[in-house]
Amino acid sequence: MQAEQADEGAMSLLHCISWKTERIKDEFTERYSNPRLNDTEAKRMEMFEDLQTLERVQRDYENMKMMMEVKIKDFPPKMDIME
Repeated sequence: MQAEQADEGAMSLLHCISWKTERIKDEFTERYSNPRLNDTEAKRMEMFEDLQTLERVQRDYENMKMMMEVKIKDFPPKMDIME
């Protein structure tokens, strides 16, 4: 009889410990993992926006370079006309 009661008491304690451990894990995940995920997502978005800006600047540079090359190409014949 006492052995059965001891077994029941031990099982009850194990159940409480298991429940408490899961609760602590959930709280830890909520407290520390979620903010890190949010920070990581914010950093990813910031880096993506920076990449888009760099791509736009690169396109603008390429367009300006082409325009300058065309203007430079047209420049010598105009000088011949002026002479």
